[in-house]
Amino acid sequence: MKTFNTGTRSKTEVVITDGIMAIGKSSKLIETLNAGAWNGSANKECYLIIVPYLEEVQRYIDECPELNFTQPDNAHGTKSKSLLRMLQDNRNIVTTHKMFELWSEEIRDAVCFGQYNIIIDEEVSCVEPINMTAHSKKELLRCNYITVDEETGQVEWDFSESDDADGTYNGSFPMIRRYCKSGSVFFFGSKGKIGEFMIWNLPTDFFEVGKTLRVMTFRFKFSIIRCYLDFHKMPYRIEYPDKEVQREMQRRAAKHIKFLPVPKVIKEMVKGTKGAMSVAWYENRSKPELKAIGKAVSNYLSRTAKVKADDLLCTYPKSLLEDKSLTIPGYKNKEEGEGPWIACNTNGTNKFSDRHTIAYLHNIFPNVVLHKFFVMNGIRFDQEEFALSTLLQYIWRTAIRLPEPEDIQIMLPSLRMRKLLQDWIDAELRFDEEGIMYKLVDPQGEVVEFANMADFCMVHDLDKTAISRVLNGERKSHKRYRLELDATEDF
Repeated sequence: MKTFNTGTRSKTEVVITDGIMAIGKSSKLIETLNAGAWNGSANKECYLIIVPYLEEVQRYIDECPELNFTQPDNAHGTKSKSLLRMLQDNRNIVTTHKMFELWSEEIRDAVCFGQYNIIIDEEVSCVEPINMTAHSKKELLRCNYITVDEETGQVEWDFSESDDADGTYNGSFPMIRRYCKSGSVFFFGSKGKIGEFMIWNLPTDFFEVGKTLRVMTFRFKFSIIRCYLDFHKMPYRIEYPDKEVQREMQRRAAKHIKFLPVPKVIKEMVKGTKGAMSVAWYENRSKPELKAIGKAVSNYLSRTAKVKADDLLCTYPKSLLEDKSLTIPGYKNKEEGEGPWIACNTNGTNKFSDRHTIAYLHNIFPNVVLHKFFVMNGIRFDQEEFALSTLLQYIWRTAIRLPEPEDIQIMLPSLRMRKLLQDWIDAELRFDEEGIMYKLVDPQGEVVEFANMADFCMVHDLDKTAISRVLNGERKSHKRYRLELDATEDF
């Protein structure tokens, strides 16, 4: 596997700041940057700050005037050229997660040469499936465009004849060529040839070129970025700021979360189905059923709960929004990103902190390709905890995030998602050094927790692989050990 050579410079330490939403991770960073600007220490450093949304870009520009943050634009060419020029000029830069689409060897070298301190606010998209037809995959192999490392699965572009004399490429696979050239394509399947899936991942040199690199997030150990770092065997250190404050914030917020009743028509549709309200579940619903869901939600919110459109956030699969298969009458969506519908994985924005009602008509499962990729490579990826993290981030877009949290109400038809949230509300906030605890129901129906899977399986004569598949939701049980969630429960 390719690694970036930083010369004699010490290896970049990846530091994770893991703190609950609204604890003030970004505010404290801004305070630190400003303090450094005032005493002169920050003026000796270069900063590259990466945030989810443009509103956060503007926040750093406005609140750190002494550091003169700027952002890439296309006023004098492409954003990629703009970013490169700013890096070469040692400017302090703040930009969105879309910057990763601009990553190139030239930008990598400029970041390294400028000894930038890189700060990522909220989890970035670092691993994604590549959608290619079977015909395209066969064509890549037949024409010997690529080779595959049988040990690591890394895909390399080998067809130099496809380049013109000036190095430009005019073939049929520009995206694949660019990704392969940056060392960011992997596959899994049969050895020696492209298998069923191809995976893009953020080039690992991004985590190696900065003087320092910090990721600010919550529940890091259940995130895709943690899986990514573990897959590449990249070390990291986790910091938990103000642990007791975090615990108190969870306890206080939990008191302000109220569950709304689920309309009867929806309750009947989802009864006894763990996958209800998932993308796949919606794909199997008829037009009349989808219409009934929207009407039932609208009737309850408008007539019973008296919820106004500017006090609501709702979510369901985007495809249903785009083709208008599912609509909630009376709650017409504004422009994308303005609500009441916003994506189920929205995070890192404060613009909805005046909302008090959520209709979360979703049941979150990770992308099946990514899940298989990590599991096949021995990376623990907890689907339940991933779903809970996604839901919590969404909830914390509302008035629950205010310094003095206000009551919010949530309609959550998925039994699985409802139970995950209720269990989190009832539990004490844990931190990583206290150990990752696995939880199963034993043959006697008792809930058992354990930290060391190998020891637990040895003591109870269990197959480790089978138990891992149970924990990952790929198998219902092993020797009558199963997940705690019972999909046959009712509300």
